[in-house]
Amino acid sequence: MMLLAGFLAIGASAQESKDCSEKCSKEDRRANAEERRERRRAETIEALQLTETQIVQWDEIHENYRPERKKIKAEANDDREARHEEMKALREQMGTEIDQILTPDQRKTWATMKKDKEAKRKHRRDVDPTIPRQ
Repeated sequence: MMLLAGFLAIGASAQESKDCSEKCSKEDRRANAEERRERRRAETIEALQLTETQIVQWDEIHENYRPERKKIKAEANDDREARHEEMKALREQMGTEIDQILTPDQRKTWATMKKDKEAKRKHRRDVDPTIPRQ
């Protein structure tokens, strides 16, 4: 019975998150995106066991690419594939810079993390084809 209550609570929480994308203000959605970004950052820092110097370098790399990512997203043309390719090229360029600050062991962990993320993304697309490619 307790297990069922737990699943119901999780389901309600997930539904609230979905509802927020439709009902929340732009500021609320932006705050949620910031929370997700910060959570992913913390998880990555922990998984890679980054040093303080590496954390500063990591943050600088991400901040340096943020304006370009925003620019690509803002150019809302109808050619999704072209936008996708631009973002992919930007991610690869950023990945090259990130690789330069990581140790060989961290690079292996980072590569595994990226493969796992892509597998999850592919699974979501396979389950729900309406989810856009990233």
